Amino acid sequence: MRRKYSALLLPAFLLYLSCNNDTDVRDQGTAVATPPAVPVINHSVAGYLPHDTSLFTEGFLVHNGQMFESTGSPEEYPDAESLVGIIDPHTGKMDRKIQLDKERYFGEGIVFLKDRLYQLTYLNRKGFIYDAATFKKTGEFNYANQQGWSLTKDGARLIMSDGTVTLSYLDAVSCKPTGILKVRMNGLPRDSLNELEYIRDLSMPMSGTPTIS
Repeated sequence: MRRKYSALLLPAFLLYLSCNNDTDVRDQGTAVATPPAVPVINHSVAGYLPHDTSLFTEGFLVHNGQMFESTGSPEEYPDAESLVGIIDPHTGKMDRKIQLDKERYFGEGIVFLKDRLYQLTYLNRKGFIYDAATFKKTGEFNYANQQGWSLTKDGARLIMSDGTVTLSYLDAVSCKPTGILKVRMNGLPRDSLNELEYIRDLSMPMSGTPTIS
């Protein structure tokens, strides 16, 4: 089973990453400056909620005041299903809205954007699009990435991780790639990013966009 990590995408951090071209630049023997450290976000545990242990979590988000979870179906857990549904915070049980054929697909990350719900699959290079109100499938899309892991959004585009150091930006309508971002942490490449969250720090100006490289 692959290891997973979480990542918070802060715009100022994103801008630094997108501008870092990994070139080792030295000026007459002067050492390269140490890259800025990733900011630490303080947190505390407010409480605990129950969770159905038969659900193999792959994606989790809150939308319109409800908790949504997407799940996968590993072979070593024969009772697991690839689902998307609403989680009851009191019982941890899922109100199933979407179920994939587990013989064909391993469900991965999800994200809502405008009136759509997007879902990745793990190894099929395929994603699905649903109506956000009815959960009826309205389309599907393909991507060139070897794997599909997690999804988030920047308000206009989808942001996808695939297990590598690269985040892919996708157009929300065509789902075609519009840019990539190579992620570094404390100056070193950072792969295995999962459960992405995009957070805009309103105290910092938003500028710059990723470009395909």
